[in-house]
Amino acid sequence: MGTRIAFSGTDPSGTDLYLFNIASGETTRVTSMGGTELSPRWTADGTRLYFVHRDGSTGGAASVEVASGAITTLDVGDVDAVLPQPCADACPSTSFDVARPSDLRVRIDKTRRTLRVLGDIDGAGTGGSALIKVEHRNEGSFEPVGRAWSEISDGRFAGTFARPFSGVCKVTVVFPGAMGFLPERAARTFDCYYSPPGAHPGDLELVTGTSPVSGPGPLRRFKIRVERRTRFDPQEFADEVEDILYDPRGWGGNGHLGMKKVDSGRAAFTIILATPDTVDRLCAPAPTRGKSSCFNVTVAVINLDRWVHGSPETYKSLRKYRRYLINHEVGHGLDHGHRYCIDGGPQPVMMQQTGSLQGCGRAWWPAEWERDLTPGARV
Repeated sequence: MGTRIAFSGTDPSGTDLYLFNIASGETTRVTSMGGTELSPRWTADGTRLYFVHRDGSTGGAASVEVASGAITTLDVGDVDAVLPQPCADACPSTSFDVARPSDLRVRIDKTRRTLRVLGDIDGAGTGGSALIKVEHRNEGSFEPVGRAWSEISDGRFAGTFARPFSGVCKVTVVFPGAMGFLPERAARTFDCYYSPPGAHPGDLELVTGTSPVSGPGPLRRFKIRVERRTRFDPQEFADEVEDILYDPRGWGGNGHLGMKKVDSGRAAFTIILATPDTVDRLCAPAPTRGKSSCFNVTVAVINLDRWVHGSPETYKSLRKYRRYLINHEVGHGLDHGHRYCIDGGPQPVMMQQTGSLQGCGRAWWPAEWERDLTPGARV
C-alpha cells in the first residue's frame, strides 16, 4: 500500500504538485514552475512523478524527482497545447512498466470512409492516455486532419478519423504525462497514405512532356504514369525517376544507352507508380501481395508503399532505396534477370534487395559489367 498521495493544488501563485504523507499528515509542495501542473503519475519505484505542465496557451510534459525536486522536461513533439489526461471521477493508479519507444507498435487500418489508428505497447497495463494526431500532405507540406484522445487499456489504444483527406499522410502518437511511461522521446511518428473514393483503381495519369536524350548510346524511350488514387504529384515522381535514369552512374552511363522520356508513340517500357492493390493487379500472376514492385511485360510497376516508406530492413536511406528500386525494375525492362551477389566484387543492382540482403551488400547503381551485358547496349 502506498504511503503518499500526489495531487494538484491551487493557491494565488498557480497550480502546483503536492505530496500528502498519509502517516504524518504533512503536505509538501513538489513543484513551483509558475504555471499549471496537472495529472501527476508515479513511476513504479515511487521515486519520480510524471505530469502535464501548462503555461497559458503552451504546454508540455515533465517529470520531477521527488527526493531532490529536480525537474526534467520531456519532448512530446509538435503539440500546440498539452491537455490533462481525461479521467472519470478518479484517474486509475496502475503504472506502465514500459521504458522504450521501440515497445510501441501502430497499425493503420483504412476503410472506405475512415482511417483508424490502433496502438499496442508491449508490457503496458491499464491507465493513462495517448494523443493521436493525423496530418495529410497538401502541396508539399502537412496539414492537420484531426486529433483524438484514447485511454490506454491493457497497453492498447485507438482513434478513428472520418475521411476528410486523401493521399500521403502521417500519424503522430504522443504520451503526455502517461502514467509512469518513461520514453526516450514521448512522441512517435508513422507514415501512411489514404486512397480517395473518387479515383477509380488503375486510373493512370500519363506524365506529359518529353525530355532530351540522356546520352549517345542506342535509344530507349520510356513513359511515366501515376495512379490518381496515390494523390502523389506526378511531376515530382517523374522528376526523381528522370534524375535516376539520367545519372551517369545509371544504365545509360558512359554512352551505353540513350534514355528519353516521351508522352506519345512507342516506348520500350512504362514506369508506373501505383497503390498496392493496383500493383497486385498489374503484376499478376507475380505474388506481390501488396508489398513488392515488379516488371511485367513492358511495365515497371512501383509500389507506392515502397516509394513512400522504402525498405527499412535493408536501406536506411530512402533516396538510395528509390535509386535501387528504379534501376532494378528498369533493368528488367532492359532484359536483365535477377542476379546474385559476388564475394569481394561489386554487387549487382539486379540482386533482390527488398526485405533482406541475404548476407550480401547493397547496390543502388548497376555495376559496369551489368551495363556491358545489357542487350543492344554500346560497350
